[in-house]
Amino acid sequence: MLKKMIRTSKFSALLELPSRRGMRIVAIDTDHRFIPKQFRAVHGQRISTFGPDSTSHKLGELGAIAGRRDVTECQHTELALKEQLRLQDQLVKVAATVPGVIFSFRLRPDGSAHMPYANQVFESLCGLSPDVVAKDFGPVLARIHPDDIAHIHETIAESALALQPWQGSFRYHHPSKGEIWLEGHSMPIREMDGSTLWHGYMQDITSRKQMEIALQASEERMHLATQATGVGIWEWNIITGKIRWDAQMFKIYGIAPTQDGFVQYKIWCECVLPEDLPQQEEALQDTVRRLGQSFREFRIRKAGDSDCRHIQAVETIRTNALGQAEWVVGTNLDITERKCAEAALHNVQARLALVVEEVNAGYWDWNMMTRTLYVSPEWKRQIGFDEDELTHGWEQKEERLHPNDKTLVKTATEDFITGRLPVYELQFRLRHKDGTYRWIHSRAALLRDQNNQPYRMLGINLDITDYMRTKELNERREQMEQSCRLYVASQTAAAIAHELNQPLTAIFYYADAALLMLQSGNQNPQKLSHILENCTLQAQRAGEVIRQLTTLLHRGEATNSEPSDINLTIQEALDYVKTDVHLGTFRIEHDLTTDLPPVSANHLQIQKVLITLIRNGLESMQESGINAGTMTVTTRRLDGTPAMALVTVCDNGKGVADIATLKTMFKPFHTTKASGLGMGLAISRALIEAHGGKIWAEQNADVGISIHLTLPFAT
Repeated sequence: MLKKMIRTSKFSALLELPSRRGMRIVAIDTDHRFIPKQFRAVHGQRISTFGPDSTSHKLGELGAIAGRRDVTECQHTELALKEQLRLQDQLVKVAATVPGVIFSFRLRPDGSAHMPYANQVFESLCGLSPDVVAKDFGPVLARIHPDDIAHIHETIAESALALQPWQGSFRYHHPSKGEIWLEGHSMPIREMDGSTLWHGYMQDITSRKQMEIALQASEERMHLATQATGVGIWEWNIITGKIRWDAQMFKIYGIAPTQDGFVQYKIWCECVLPEDLPQQEEALQDTVRRLGQSFREFRIRKAGDSDCRHIQAVETIRTNALGQAEWVVGTNLDITERKCAEAALHNVQARLALVVEEVNAGYWDWNMMTRTLYVSPEWKRQIGFDEDELTHGWEQKEERLHPNDKTLVKTATEDFITGRLPVYELQFRLRHKDGTYRWIHSRAALLRDQNNQPYRMLGINLDITDYMRTKELNERREQMEQSCRLYVASQTAAAIAHELNQPLTAIFYYADAALLMLQSGNQNPQKLSHILENCTLQAQRAGEVIRQLTTLLHRGEATNSEPSDINLTIQEALDYVKTDVHLGTFRIEHDLTTDLPPVSANHLQIQKVLITLIRNGLESMQESGINAGTMTVTTRRLDGTPAMALVTVCDNGKGVADIATLKTMFKPFHTTKASGLGMGLAISRALIEAHGGKIWAEQNADVGISIHLTLPFAT
């Protein structure tokens, strides 16, 4: 039975044959597989000893003692050790061929850690000897970036707890390379003592990380750029037919973004206007056939919006290794605002062209960088030249300036470019082709670059020669009228003097006679009474003369008050001044209260007063030496007296040197001008007071004066 149960046998020692002198005892050690009935196969070892049988008295008989033991576990251990050595040898060979580190990492129950195995690449990768970390992993942990160490500890703990693969990347301070990026992968197993052992691989991914960071930064810049510019990006895989949009594309088309960014082709088709769709599809297909680029514009309607939007599209084709079209990558940009601006600009340009043509304005454009001057045909025509004549240079204009105007134009241009002159508007003379000079009214504006530096000056010229001639004639007429007025005034004064001289002389003699009588003691009451009666009669005569002359001078100008719109009166006075006086760089503004009731006034007389005040203010600003100024006319109710209207004329001229002048300026014959009688403000005061109002002047807080007048509202 025993033989049947033994499947194989192996003798480790042979039985020595008997000799003539006797039998030697030998031991036989055998291994064999022993299969007990109803059990698995086990390995057995039998030890037998042969010698004379002590129980036998027969010479030559042999006896044997045998034993058996189970060596299955020993056999398994031996085989496992051999397999481990074989695998370890293979692992060493593999580790020598890879660029990274093959390692074993153990985390003990007490929290300490070490790296029992790491190939020689570890020293190059981490700057530490494998022998150092074989005892303690602390030196490696100390060199991990402070911002990454907590995450490393956390992921290792999670991997140990769940026995799940560990994977991580972190920054590491290498002693010679500086900061590098490392990445590791490992698989954990639990050991008998509760430790966790990971076997894995670690490599330097610095180059990859740098590329990832650069790519991420590029993507962030692209994202910011698309957000800032409103450009939407899309791509179409021609092979799979899938189309993907970025967030800006969904925003442009007014569609809710999908989770993965993919959209169906029909969604885009539904947004494009039907009349534009066929042409756009054909253009897109043509781009794919040509493997080129396309630039398109079309119109869409956003989802749920009836307004039409204009889209500018750009596409390019990406090919595969065989040169076949694989991807279409494109951009969309909503250019609706630009299109509206272009349309508005076109309309403005059309209107401007009509205006320029209608008013015969000459256009000019001076490039200050190249010092070239473009002038329109009308600019040339104004001074007698054809379109193909004259060169395009700023010097050409300067050469044709009147000698007395060159300094004016040069100074005004320099001051305008440097910002010292806010408005470029002046009048000068240009020499005509026939040698005469034409008066030009010029206005201009500056174009500035991104650094706010001027680089172009654009302007228009109007030929105002006829206007200047008319103005000159008007000035001469005004001078003649002024001379006539002075003559009439002098004759009037002579007539007044003549008419008043007789009664005044009589009064003088009568008074002198009465005084002599009193001084001589001649107390003749009857005679004195006669003398004084004659004085009274002569004084009444003088008064009658004055009344008659006043009636003659003011004939037809009686103060016949009627309800009058004071704002309308001001508007008419301003219109008159603007047409009669050249304002230049000075402006007149108004701030009129709209709900004022009518005032009780003579419309023409109040208009004369306003014209006088406005003229005086403009003359004061022009005489003050400033290049530009603003006069303001305002109306409102008088504070504290709601039945009166208050009109204020405010200028920023030279003002007055003495506060007392504010009271004396309304007296007759008070003037600060080289010419004039000084009666304008005096007459104005008389007219305002005749209407039941008042007029007075105040010094402004900064410069100039304000003249106020009041008028009663009509009842």
